[in-house]
Amino acid sequence: MSILRNFIAKRLGTELPLAVAETVAILWPKSKPIKIRHSKIKNGYEFVYTMPRDLTFEDFIKKEGNFRAATEIGRAHV
Repeated sequence: MSILRNFIAKRLGTELPLAVAETVAILWPKSKPIKIRHSKIKNGYEFVYTMPRDLTFEDFIKKEGNFRAATEIGRAHV
């Protein structure tokens, strides 16, 4: 199923949002941040999440390297 999702995302040009969503799901499988929206902006994408009570913004910041690796561009900013 993941191969099909990746194929479709690549054809639609949404592989980066898919990579971010999959990274969030892997890092926080039980109490994950909830995506409010994502928007295409001039230099990439902007994602807006709401955090569960047991996850702090600092916890999210500590995982920035995981997002850089998942997006394969090394320019992810949290």
